[in-house]
Amino acid sequence: MSQKENYDEPPLAWKAQWDYYCKKPGEHMKSERNTIQRLNVFSKSGTFSRCLMVCDRQKLSSRLKTTKPYSMSEQKKSSNGSFFPGVHITLGQNNSFNGPTWSVQPYFSGFQAFFGHRKLPVLQLFFMFFRRWVTLSLLLLLTAGLPGFLYAQDLDRPPLDIEVDYSPADGDISGTNPPAFIWLPATDIDSYMLQYSPTRSFDPEHTITVRDIDLTIHVPVETLEPGVWYWRYGYHDGMQDRFSNVRQFEIPETAVDFPLVTADEMQERIPGHRPRLFFSPEQVEDIRTDTDGRYDFLYPVIDEARDILAMDEPLFPEPDPWPEENYRPIYTQTWQAMRPYTQRMLISALAYLYTGDERFADEARRRLMHFMTWDVDGPSSALWPTELGMDIAKNAYAVFDWIYDVLSEDEIQRCKEVLTARMEQIHREVHRARPMESRPYSSHPGRMVGYVVEAGIVLAHEVPEAREWLDYTLKLLWSTYPAWGGDDGGWHEGVSYWMHYMNSILRVVAELDRYGIPLKEKPFFRNTGFFGLYAGYPHRPTRAFGDEQIRPIDINHGRVMYDFSSLYKNPYFRWHSEISGVENPSERAALLYHDPDLQSRSPGELPQSRVFHDVGIVAMHSHMADPENNVLMLFKSNPLGAISHNHASQNAFIIEAFGEPLAISSGSRQGHGSPSHREWMWQTKAHNSILVDGDGQVPRRRSSSGEIIAYEEHGDYVYAAGDATRAYGGRLEQFHRHILFLRPDYFIIIDDLISAKNASTYQWLLHGPTEFQIDRTANVLISRSGNARLTTRFLTPQNLDYRQHTGFTPEMQRPSAMWNQFHLTASTLQAEVSQRFVSVMRVDRIPGEPVLRPEPPSTSRREIDIQAWDDSGTPSQVLLQAKLLQADGGVALRLGNDLILWRETGQEQITAHGVTSTRDVTVKKDFFR
Repeated sequence: MSQKENYDEPPLAWKAQWDYYCKKPGEHMKSERNTIQRLNVFSKSGTFSRCLMVCDRQKLSSRLKTTKPYSMSEQKKSSNGSFFPGVHITLGQNNSFNGPTWSVQPYFSGFQAFFGHRKLPVLQLFFMFFRRWVTLSLLLLLTAGLPGFLYAQDLDRPPLDIEVDYSPADGDISGTNPPAFIWLPATDIDSYMLQYSPTRSFDPEHTITVRDIDLTIHVPVETLEPGVWYWRYGYHDGMQDRFSNVRQFEIPETAVDFPLVTADEMQERIPGHRPRLFFSPEQVEDIRTDTDGRYDFLYPVIDEARDILAMDEPLFPEPDPWPEENYRPIYTQTWQAMRPYTQRMLISALAYLYTGDERFADEARRRLMHFMTWDVDGPSSALWPTELGMDIAKNAYAVFDWIYDVLSEDEIQRCKEVLTARMEQIHREVHRARPMESRPYSSHPGRMVGYVVEAGIVLAHEVPEAREWLDYTLKLLWSTYPAWGGDDGGWHEGVSYWMHYMNSILRVVAELDRYGIPLKEKPFFRNTGFFGLYAGYPHRPTRAFGDEQIRPIDINHGRVMYDFSSLYKNPYFRWHSEISGVENPSERAALLYHDPDLQSRSPGELPQSRVFHDVGIVAMHSHMADPENNVLMLFKSNPLGAISHNHASQNAFIIEAFGEPLAISSGSRQGHGSPSHREWMWQTKAHNSILVDGDGQVPRRRSSSGEIIAYEEHGDYVYAAGDATRAYGGRLEQFHRHILFLRPDYFIIIDDLISAKNASTYQWLLHGPTEFQIDRTANVLISRSGNARLTTRFLTPQNLDYRQHTGFTPEMQRPSAMWNQFHLTASTLQAEVSQRFVSVMRVDRIPGEPVLRPEPPSTSRREIDIQAWDDSGTPSQVLLQAKLLQADGGVALRLGNDLILWRETGQEQITAHGVTSTRDVTVKKDFFR
């Protein structure tokens, strides 16, 4: 079965079935909620969820008359827990498809049996008919109010794996004033009402009521009085208002003022001149007539555009339709070849803005008008697979705006028609059809949000549809966007995808700021630059966690940090960009970010760790001001689960020191959904976490989640804890991992595990770039890279089975592009109901020649012996002499002269060596001196 990136979309292998039930010939899927219900079902393999569109019962009944029934293996209710009115849904397995099948039957098909034809005496027949007629009449009377009752139960239904939760949640403290009100779709309801009030009784005098809401979100256009508020949503059933449960929230005085800016307000601020996106005519004239060197930082674009002219590059051919099977290789090759082509179109248009040289405009026009001949519904569609459609949406609107004055009237008209059709496709068939306000957890549709705003700006005043695009997308930006991060500013998909996303959406934030629209005040945007600083620290050797983790943090991250530094006047972000080698902003939004007067400041002044609760990441540093001597641990326990570009790696960690990787997340994505990606990187076995009876966490599920349950920064040390219990699909009653970083070089890790079965074995995993060494007697492991070394010692359990292998199962698709990595497993020997691992790790430098990583190619999995220490240096005596102490209520250990106490979960206090503490972790420095 073809796998795909967005885990909740239909693969091409289901295309025929999908089209048969959910499309009319020649039409796209309709997005109206009164004709579509969504049923969440799971594939046979259980690796990702599918969402089948169930059209309204009248259309279904006509289509199912000629359909043979499938074998029924399972019967389900609808996704919200109540039955679809008049429809009975069953799921089964059809051998002709690699996934679940479904059929629909009327609820009351059993009445044929109820009134079955039998030869009976007349009197008996009369009494039977009378009895059943009375029964039916009573049933009809009782069910007259059933639809309203069923729909009322729809309110407050629990969210599906692919849906947002209600917000503000009961007890929330809102970071914005007003908050965005978010609820879930109810069956056959397409007009909602919302009430919010400072009184729980919703006193009419103080209650604000909003009716006729066609989305499941609402953002007020005015701020509210700080204090405690209550809200509920509902609908009118034709006779009365029906409401959800009441939820309480608080707006503190410190909440950011963030009322919605409407599409009408925004359109009033969009100028009518050209260019209008990122530039004004006055700026263009100023650049073209500059004689003082004020715009020299833009001129590398001109040199690049000259090189493009010299290429005399042929037009990029429109692809043929993708094959039904094994489409991914040709599709991937096509979009990878197309991206540089569209980028050169953009560069040429920019060079025209900067110089007025029509040679550059002609080159941009040649490419743009070629794209205007492509079939919007063909291989470059923004529907799946999406890369080509996204590339056009990302670049064509800006190019149209910038070279507008050299286009003919016919070319302008053609561009407006095609660009409108492309954006209508994204707006209606990608965003509204999901719908994004309740199902935002998909990578590519989320990336398209910024493209819609740019298109709305470019086509405002000239295309009526632009107002609708902006209206819907502004509401998304003020509510559920981004799905992958919250107020803390973290990014679920990891620092690599954070960089890609921010590179696109941040220019929208800056452009709206130019119009006086304060999207930048949203807490996510104000804080996410710190995710780039702490988790995307400059010169990191990897980008873990998430896809593309094998790549280093490079100058592209520095460019994004330069943009953040200018937008928020943040000197620490500017430090990151300078360390990364960035001197000036670049490309399309360079003028928005150019700020040469901002002075950088060392992050050594900041706390040396930061927690991002929204995505379950704790970044712990030793010396942020000094990248060459910095030690970094990233610890992950993510509440958004193992979806999109993230993996089943809850309670995992990575350690990097002095610019070298030591404890790594292993593997390399060489094709999304490829065997090595699916069967290695997505799995827990590729990460520094724990297996239970040899099995890892549930992959590709949002419910396979974790949570940061403790975080304390104390200067000399930082403590964090994560709970990954849910990620194991019911096989564990508890998996808490506690990490103490004693700066600058020691980590203490305590793993507390309780099996949900009678007993289990546990496998503690550690991955490194080079071969591990071991002293089995002392329970000590060594991992090295360059002149950096990580030494790990298990204090408990004492008896462990150590195994090591290298290579990958399955083997990499392109072995020549990847070197081998090394994978160590420390397994308990006997099954136990509960188990506790206590390990001490130390990072240091080793003398002599650096230890080099293996050269490519990578190989398939191969078991290798674990060698004893070589002559690269004896591990620290402090680590070798560390020992556990007698303790009541937790774990106590001596590390050098320090006493460390850890209070066990559920215990009120810990007592050891005459010291009693009620804190989670207590560090007594020099206690034994």
